[in-house]
Amino acid sequence: MSMYRAEGPEPMRPVGETEFVNGVAAQSASGQYGETRVAAGIVGFADLALGAAVEPVLQAHIVVGQLANACAEEAATEPAE
Repeated sequence: MSMYRAEGPEPMRPVGETEFVNGVAAQSASGQYGETRVAAGIVGFADLALGAAVEPVLQAHIVVGQLANACAEEAATEPAE
């Protein structure tokens, strides 16, 4: 998985992508690379099948995505009958 955290609880690993994109947004906002502002937003991954246990994952995306407006989503699916 691209830029997922290598360690820590499995449900929190996708937060690494938001951390990475926030870093790119910070570099862009510095102005060192021109006037264009990249990474203004990200749609991150959070496993909604976790139920209420997904809340810390969503909160982590919000906290680390201060420059890149974070929106964590994943469609929950039920097994086919």
